[in-house]
Amino acid sequence: MTPTEFINKWKPVALTERAAAHSHFIDLCELFEHDDPVTADPKGEWFTFEKGVTKTGGGEGFADVWKRNFFAWEYKKKKRDLNAAMDQLVRYAAALENPPLQVVCDTDRFIIRTAWTNTVLKQYEIELDDLANPEKFNTLRAVFHDPERLRPKETRAGLTREAADKFSTIALRLQGRGTAEEVAHFVNQLVFCFLLLA
Repeated sequence: MTPTEFINKWKPVALTERAAAHSHFIDLCELFEHDDPVTADPKGEWFTFEKGVTKTGGGEGFADVWKRNFFAWEYKKKKRDLNAAMDQLVRYAAALENPPLQVVCDTDRFIIRTAWTNTVLKQYEIELDDLANPEKFNTLRAVFHDPERLRPKETRAGLTREAADKFSTIALRLQGRGTAEEVAHFVNQLVFCFLLLA
Protein backbone atom coordinates (compact mmCIF):
# COMPACT_ATOMS: atom_id res chain seq x y z
CA MET A 1 0.00 0.00 0.00
CA THR A 2 1.32 3.46 -0.89
CA PRO A 3 0.82 6.60 1.21
CA THR A 4 -1.57 7.96 -1.43
CA GLU A 5 -3.63 4.75 -1.40
CA PHE A 6 -3.77 4.82 2.40
CA ILE A 7 -4.84 8.50 2.46
CA ASN A 8 -7.50 7.97 -0.21
CA LYS A 9 -8.90 4.92 1.58
CA TRP A 10 -9.15 6.52 5.03
CA LYS A 11 -10.06 10.12 4.23
CA PRO A 12 -13.81 9.45 3.69
CA VAL A 13 -14.16 6.92 6.54
CA ALA A 14 -16.51 7.98 9.37
CA LEU A 15 -16.82 4.73 11.33
CA THR A 16 -16.88 4.38 15.09
CA GLU A 17 -13.64 3.74 16.93
CA ARG A 18 -14.49 0.06 17.37
CA ALA A 19 -15.45 -0.40 13.70
CA ALA A 20 -12.32 1.29 12.34
CA ALA A 21 -9.44 0.60 14.72
CA HIS A 22 -8.26 -2.90 13.77
CA SER A 23 -8.67 -2.38 10.04
CA HIS A 24 -6.89 0.98 10.19
CA PHE A 25 -3.99 -0.45 12.18
CA ILE A 26 -3.63 -3.45 9.85
CA ASP A 27 -3.49 -1.03 6.90
CA LEU A 28 -0.78 0.94 8.72
CA CYS A 29 1.18 -2.28 9.16
CA GLU A 30 0.92 -2.88 5.43
CA LEU A 31 1.88 0.73 4.66
CA PHE A 32 5.01 0.46 6.83
CA GLU A 33 5.87 -3.10 5.75
CA HIS A 34 5.43 -4.46 9.25
CA ASP A 35 3.66 -7.67 10.31
CA ASP A 36 0.27 -7.09 11.91
CA PRO A 37 -0.12 -8.20 15.55
CA VAL A 38 -1.80 -11.53 14.78
CA THR A 39 0.84 -12.50 12.20
CA ALA A 40 3.78 -11.32 14.32
CA ASP A 41 2.61 -12.66 17.67
CA PRO A 42 -0.26 -15.18 17.44
CA LYS A 43 -0.27 -15.63 21.24
CA GLY A 44 -0.38 -11.89 21.97
CA GLU A 45 2.58 -11.99 24.34
CA TRP A 46 4.48 -8.93 23.05
CA PHE A 47 2.39 -7.41 20.23
CA THR A 48 -1.37 -7.47 20.35
CA PHE A 49 -4.71 -5.79 19.95
CA GLU A 50 -6.81 -5.12 23.07
CA LYS A 51 -4.09 -5.60 25.68
CA GLY A 52 -5.81 -5.85 29.07
CA VAL A 53 -4.42 -3.56 31.78
CA THR A 54 -4.98 -2.41 35.32
CA LYS A 55 -5.03 1.39 35.30
CA THR A 56 -2.85 3.44 37.60
CA GLY A 57 -5.30 4.70 40.21
CA GLY A 58 -7.53 1.64 39.88
CA GLY A 59 -9.86 0.04 37.38
CA GLU A 60 -9.42 -2.15 34.36
CA GLY A 61 -9.04 -1.21 30.70
CA PHE A 62 -7.64 -2.17 27.33
CA ALA A 63 -4.93 -0.57 25.21
CA ASP A 64 -6.10 -0.79 21.60
CA VAL A 65 -2.66 -1.93 20.40
CA TRP A 66 0.53 -2.66 22.31
CA LYS A 67 4.01 -3.67 21.18
CA ARG A 68 6.49 -4.34 23.98
CA ASN A 69 9.37 -1.84 24.11
CA PHE A 70 7.84 0.12 21.24
CA PHE A 71 4.44 1.68 21.88
CA ALA A 72 0.99 1.73 23.38
CA TRP A 73 -1.68 2.92 20.93
CA GLU A 74 -5.17 4.23 21.59
CA TYR A 75 -7.83 4.95 18.99
CA LYS A 76 -10.71 7.41 19.17
CA LYS A 77 -13.50 8.23 16.74
CA LYS A 78 -12.80 11.15 14.38
CA LYS A 79 -12.91 14.59 15.99
CA ARG A 80 -12.84 13.19 19.54
CA ASP A 81 -10.48 14.50 22.21
CA LEU A 82 -7.11 12.91 21.59
CA ASN A 83 -5.69 14.51 24.74
CA ALA A 84 -8.17 12.45 26.78
CA ALA A 85 -6.97 9.35 24.91
CA MET A 86 -3.37 10.27 25.77
CA ASP A 87 -4.31 10.65 29.44
CA GLN A 88 -5.81 7.16 29.23
CA LEU A 89 -2.52 5.76 27.89
CA VAL A 90 -0.60 7.44 30.69
CA ARG A 91 -2.78 5.56 33.21
CA TYR A 92 -2.05 2.31 31.32
CA ALA A 93 1.72 2.84 30.98
CA ALA A 94 2.91 0.96 34.09
CA ALA A 95 0.78 -2.10 33.22
CA LEU A 96 2.22 -2.01 29.68
CA GLU A 97 5.85 -2.05 30.87
CA ASN A 98 6.23 1.70 30.21
CA PRO A 99 6.55 1.75 26.42
CA PRO A 100 8.78 4.56 25.14
CA LEU A 101 6.10 5.86 22.76
CA GLN A 102 2.45 6.65 23.39
CA VAL A 103 0.33 7.06 20.25
CA VAL A 104 -3.24 8.26 19.90
CA CYS A 105 -5.14 8.33 16.63
CA ASP A 106 -8.57 9.14 15.24
CA THR A 107 -7.72 7.88 11.70
CA ASP A 108 -7.30 11.51 10.56
CA ARG A 109 -4.65 12.53 13.10
CA PHE A 110 -1.79 10.87 14.93
CA ILE A 111 -0.17 12.22 18.08
CA ILE A 112 3.05 10.52 19.17
CA ARG A 113 4.43 11.36 22.60
CA THR A 114 7.80 10.16 23.86
CA ALA A 115 7.98 8.64 27.33
CA TRP A 116 11.60 7.65 27.94
CA THR A 117 12.80 7.99 31.52
CA ASN A 118 14.84 11.13 32.22
CA THR A 119 14.30 12.69 28.80
CA VAL A 120 12.39 15.83 27.92
CA LEU A 121 8.97 14.94 26.56
CA LYS A 122 8.59 15.45 22.82
CA GLN A 123 5.37 15.31 20.85
CA TYR A 124 4.84 14.78 17.12
CA GLU A 125 1.55 15.54 15.41
CA ILE A 126 0.78 14.11 11.98
CA GLU A 127 -2.33 14.64 9.89
CA LEU A 128 -3.54 11.97 7.46
CA ASP A 129 -2.49 14.06 4.42
CA ASP A 130 0.99 14.48 5.98
CA LEU A 131 1.75 10.84 5.18
CA ALA A 132 2.55 12.04 1.64
CA ASN A 133 5.43 14.03 3.19
CA PRO A 134 8.52 11.75 3.47
CA GLU A 135 9.67 13.29 6.78
CA LYS A 136 6.27 12.82 8.47
CA PHE A 137 5.91 9.37 6.90
CA ASN A 138 9.29 8.33 8.31
CA THR A 139 8.39 9.69 11.75
CA LEU A 140 5.34 7.43 11.92
CA ARG A 141 7.29 4.55 10.37
CA ALA A 142 9.82 4.83 13.20
CA VAL A 143 7.04 4.06 15.70
CA PHE A 144 6.80 0.58 14.13
CA HIS A 145 10.45 -0.10 13.31
CA ASP A 146 12.84 2.20 15.17
CA PRO A 147 11.46 4.08 18.20
CA GLU A 148 15.00 5.09 19.21
CA ARG A 149 14.97 7.45 16.22
CA LEU A 150 12.34 9.49 18.09
CA ARG A 151 14.17 9.55 21.44
CA PRO A 152 14.71 13.17 22.50
CA LYS A 153 18.35 14.21 22.75
CA GLU A 154 17.70 16.47 25.74
CA THR A 155 17.60 14.98 29.20
CA ARG A 156 15.77 16.52 32.14
CA ALA A 157 19.09 16.83 33.97
CA GLY A 158 20.59 18.65 31.00
CA LEU A 159 17.62 21.00 30.78
CA THR A 160 17.89 21.75 34.51
CA ARG A 161 21.64 22.38 34.18
CA GLU A 162 21.05 24.73 31.22
CA ALA A 163 18.39 26.68 33.16
CA ALA A 164 20.67 26.94 36.21
CA ASP A 165 23.48 28.29 34.00
CA LYS A 166 21.16 30.95 32.54
CA PHE A 167 19.94 32.07 35.97
CA SER A 168 23.54 32.16 37.19
CA THR A 169 24.46 34.40 34.23
CA ILE A 170 21.55 36.73 35.05
CA ALA A 171 22.65 36.91 38.70
CA LEU A 172 26.25 37.74 37.68
CA ARG A 173 25.07 40.50 35.33
CA LEU A 174 22.96 42.01 38.10
CA GLN A 175 25.87 42.26 40.55
CA GLY A 176 26.38 45.82 41.65
CA ARG A 177 22.80 46.81 40.84
CA GLY A 178 21.60 46.07 44.33
CA THR A 179 22.57 44.14 47.40
CA ALA A 180 23.30 40.42 47.15
CA GLU A 181 19.98 39.76 48.89
CA GLU A 182 18.06 41.96 46.39
CA VAL A 183 19.66 40.20 43.42
CA ALA A 184 18.92 36.76 44.93
CA HIS A 185 15.33 37.79 45.62
CA PHE A 186 14.90 38.99 42.02
CA VAL A 187 16.37 35.78 40.55
CA ASN A 188 14.12 33.71 42.83
CA GLN A 189 11.12 35.63 41.50
CA LEU A 190 12.24 34.87 37.93
CA VAL A 191 12.53 31.16 38.74
CA PHE A 192 9.05 31.19 40.28
CA CYS A 193 7.60 32.90 37.18
CA PHE A 194 9.21 30.33 34.85
CA LEU A 195 7.86 27.47 36.97
CA LEU A 196 4.37 28.90 36.65
CA LEU A 197 4.75 29.02 32.86
CA ALA A 198 6.14 25.48 32.59
